[in-house]
Amino acid sequence: MKLVILSDSQENNEEPALINFFFENGLDYYHLRKGSFTKKEMSNFLDRISKKHYSKIVIHSHHELAIKYKLFGIHISRKKRKSKFNEWLKIKYFRFKNSKINISTSFSQLTNFEDTKSVYDYVFLSPIFDSISASGYGSHFNIKLVENMLKKTPERVIALGGINPSRIKQVKDIGFYGAAISGAIWESKTPRETFLEIRKKLEEELVVST
Repeated sequence: MKLVILSDSQENNEEPALINFFFENGLDYYHLRKGSFTKKEMSNFLDRISKKHYSKIVIHSHHELAIKYKLFGIHISRKKRKSKFNEWLKIKYFRFKNSKINISTSFSQLTNFEDTKSVYDYVFLSPIFDSISASGYGSHFNIKLVENMLKKTPERVIALGGINPSRIKQVKDIGFYGAAISGAIWESKTPRETFLEIRKKLEEELVVST
């Protein structure tokens, strides 16, 4: 099961160092979402991260930087996805420029997810549990229905929303391709220790399943 972290949406001076720490301790992918950043600010931020980790970073805005920095991929938001023609053009452009680029998006309803054509390398489904960082952003999913859907779909689906160390086993048992962490890290006073705890839980579950 893959482990993903979504960045702090706000500016955080310690974040680049934390990103390096996360990758050096077993993180699979890091989603960089800084909607308020200019292209220059985003470039400056990436320059503070070790280049050896670029191949595991997904960028949510200023997508052209994914090619410049040879990042793992780009993420297309729900809002941008609604303009299907523009979405199609963007996907075609990035596939042409770099056939190895990965493209992800997010869904908040099972119906939307089931009806979409498979053009993404993986997708987020959220909020699976009540959000830690967003007040009032509660889960509306029937976990049994989610579990049944995951058994039928070939899509790689990553759980997002309300995931902390105690939820890792449940995420694996439901059948998700991965777990995405956000609030549990950025609301923590000790993000390094919280990450290591999550990683340890994941490793324990992987040992049990083998």
